Amino acid sequence: MLEEEPEAVDVRIALAKELLAAGDPDAALRICEEGLSSSPGDPSLLHLKARSLWELGWNDLAADAAFEAVESGAGSDTQRFAIHLLDGAGRADESLEVARIWSNTEGQNPEAHYTYGKKLAEAGEEEKAIKAYEDALAADPNHANSLSVLALYSQSKGDKEKALSYFKRLLEIRPAAELQRGMLVELLARDGRVEEALSVIREGVGFTTQPELLSRYGVLAADFGDFDLAIVYLDSLIEQEPEDGYWYLLGTVKARKGDFDGAVKAFREVADKEFFDMAQANIYVSLSRSGKKEEGRAILDEIFSDIPEDPTPVYALAEFLSLDGEGEKGLALLEGYITAHGKPADPRFFFTKGTVLDSLGDWSGSIEAMREVLALEPDDPYALNYIAYTHSINGGDLVEAESMVRRALEAKPESGPFLDTLGWVLYKAGRYEEAREELTRAVALSPDDAVIVEHLGDVEVKLGNIDAAREAYEKSLKFDPENADVKGKLEELK
Repeated sequence: MLEEEPEAVDVRIALAKELLAAGDPDAALRICEEGLSSSPGDPSLLHLKARSLWELGWNDLAADAAFEAVESGAGSDTQRFAIHLLDGAGRADESLEVARIWSNTEGQNPEAHYTYGKKLAEAGEEEKAIKAYEDALAADPNHANSLSVLALYSQSKGDKEKALSYFKRLLEIRPAAELQRGMLVELLARDGRVEEALSVIREGVGFTTQPELLSRYGVLAADFGDFDLAIVYLDSLIEQEPEDGYWYLLGTVKARKGDFDGAVKAFREVADKEFFDMAQANIYVSLSRSGKKEEGRAILDEIFSDIPEDPTPVYALAEFLSLDGEGEKGLALLEGYITAHGKPADPRFFFTKGTVLDSLGDWSGSIEAMREVLALEPDDPYALNYIAYTHSINGGDLVEAESMVRRALEAKPESGPFLDTLGWVLYKAGRYEEAREELTRAVALSPDDAVIVEHLGDVEVKLGNIDAAREAYEKSLKFDPENADVKGKLEELK
């Protein structure tokens, strides 16, 4: 047929397609070149020439032919192919131009607008890119890729509500979009929208598979108070990857829920040294809280006889023993650690030692332990405040106390408890007007703290403001109705 009609373009196109399908790109290229000599701008022949060159491995020449085909009016198949070839050849400007043509010629094709948006973004044309993504949504309100990009863009620009809207729309049409679900959860969590975050986490059950997300959702759900949901995620995580760290995490969540038997079971799955000592300490705590303290004695005895080198389980267990009315044992455990391993370079160890000594009435020893904290972390605000407050309530060094609490407030200027310490130090120094100023600020920041309000009442008494003192004491009793000292102070004002 070509011998009879050498300029029959349709025949050449059909033959070139057949040759390509038969795996003969050389012959197909020859047929296309012959046709283009008489019909140089034919978009179909140019497209087939590009495909032939591409199959032969001549990518740059293929990109040239594809770009020419697009300029000659080739349709979307050629436009997509041209973008692919031009991207592969590193010819970003021409790829962008093809995407622009595709977007203009197929105004109702969301993929065309989306691709153009991607190319604009790669070229640094941010505002134009966003317009292209919005055009994609205008063509298809459920275009998932555009929703995802616009959600991320809105988030980066601080437009939380718009980002939330895009993320939610995306998850409605693509519930298995794990990355975007995770971003939505984090956005809601940071904004304090707990119930919405929990709802999104619940909707992710069955869709979420990535271990880091399963772990994160388990932790967040527990932090938000939905322990059952947390356990669902952690069970899924362990089923997929039964690692010691995940068993430990499950144990902590079950303990927080109050399922101490379940917590013990999870902690006992931990064998790796990285988590084992902490798990053993938690087994003892869980058994104690479930009324099985004697059952845990063997574990406690073992910890005392072979004190772990890691100080974390030691001070965690010591803190629990102190809170459980066994401060002497807690202190013995801490001292045993120092005997066995020397002083650790861990400020929390010494902070715990300070609180344990304080609970035993050894306030000078408590201050020395807090100085050990400051030797490791000179600006630790909590140790600074602890020393200052301990001085103030035990007739200690008020000059050092004021200096230390002011340093603590440099780190946390809006801390109600720290301002209370400063106010109480000033009260003990007889500087009542200054004390009232600081305690008034402390009450404003911590209005439900019975002790802080009581302190304000004490200052008002010294200043002769009896009505204000009475009001403060009555308010303090609302938060601590059984406080006999405050009741006595109110009686004295009558």
